[in-house]
Amino acid sequence: MILLGSTMLNAGGCSLVVEKEIEGKGIGSLCTANGDCHAGVCEQGLCSAKCTGDGDCPSPTKCVQKTGYCSTPLRAGFMYVGVLEDQGWSYIQDQGRKAAEQALPYLSTDFTLSVVTDDQVNSAARTMIAKGANVIVQTSQGGTAPMAKLAQDFPAVTFLQLYNKTVTPPNLGSYWVKLQQSWYIAGYVAAKKSKTGRVAWIGGYVSPQGVVRANGFIRGAKRANPNIKVDIRWVGFWFDPGSPVNGKYRETVLTEQALDAGADIVIGNIDNERPYDVVKQRHAKNPDVWSIETNNRASCERYKESCLGVAWIDWAPIYIDQLDQIHRKTWQPGYVHRGMAEDLNQSPVGFTPSSDNLGDVDIKLEIGKMSTDFAKDPEAPLRGPYNISGAQREPVGEGEIIGEDELLKMCWFPEGAVEKSVPDDPTSADRAATVPIGDKTFLKKELLSPENQGLADPPDCRKNL
Repeated sequence: MILLGSTMLNAGGCSLVVEKEIEGKGIGSLCTANGDCHAGVCEQGLCSAKCTGDGDCPSPTKCVQKTGYCSTPLRAGFMYVGVLEDQGWSYIQDQGRKAAEQALPYLSTDFTLSVVTDDQVNSAARTMIAKGANVIVQTSQGGTAPMAKLAQDFPAVTFLQLYNKTVTPPNLGSYWVKLQQSWYIAGYVAAKKSKTGRVAWIGGYVSPQGVVRANGFIRGAKRANPNIKVDIRWVGFWFDPGSPVNGKYRETVLTEQALDAGADIVIGNIDNERPYDVVKQRHAKNPDVWSIETNNRASCERYKESCLGVAWIDWAPIYIDQLDQIHRKTWQPGYVHRGMAEDLNQSPVGFTPSSDNLGDVDIKLEIGKMSTDFAKDPEAPLRGPYNISGAQREPVGEGEIIGEDELLKMCWFPEGAVEKSVPDDPTSADRAATVPIGDKTFLKKELLSPENQGLADPPDCRKNL
């Protein structure tokens, strides 16, 4: 029999409870031993009951066939800004979703692709909630306003927002990773391997989170070569959403321009691998041209000839942990910001050198040392002292740590960042690069669809927090 309030219900001949109306804890309650639970089963820290089908479990719990125990189901809906075929940002988010679903037997998931605008965030989330989602995960920086409104409209649903420290509703949390760590190592490798003293960073969306990655890369490059130049170029969005010009998207054009200007190592901070396609073609003609891949641990497998390594992200540790806390009702809203772990198998970020193309023993030893150091000292990559490019901030002082609040608003580059005075002319003079603050235009309206016209407005890093 099952006791719900004052009502006794029969379920498979067993006497079970969901709440605490009789002695022992009900299904889904935290426990440390079988004796804590009314049904006499404490499974992985939660009270449960053995089952062979849903009829053996009290509503709303279900029988999890993988484990043979009753559990409260959890359904999470993920929103991706891009598509999976490009194997970029959205692809690695999806890998994290799959890993969480595999690790958490009570979890089922859904996802929606190409969620770009606030209206699309609102619509996609409401559709997934209507289908039964009780967790919504926004996997890109945009959509903070509709996510906050959704959290107010659906208090029984938990919302996870990428990269937003300001989370006020009690059912809205935020998460992010310390990409400056892995990108610092990438910058070090790039400068060590560069023969021209010039490397390129192809940026996507103009925002502090992109700038943090660039700054980690610049600081790492300056560690390897104090005179290195990092050529900064922007797409203007996470990918070129417009029509190609002469068969080429903006990512391709920018990479070609950077290589024509003398860069011989390229890294991309965008939601696809178009820059690496260009590098692969150039590497076939000039073996000193290389790329450093990002996001996907396996990216080098696609570019074996021209890849030096990968500054990767693994969302699985964060998604597994956050979703399991939600399931256990121990989750608290807040800003989760994690960096390298000493065990890289459990780390959300890291750098893996190419076994084929990065044979330098000294560089590999330094990569290992930096990884260990950053796990123990997470703020080391951006700690001062150093000067600033273009005077958008006061110099970073000796031992100065860039705090969480500034990381979320970072709209400046360290010294070493350069840009062309005439972006389309590789022969034009270099100047100190500055982060766009409404003073530069990248995307063209005539190439954009009607719903994406706003992406052509001059981006302002200070507003894309």
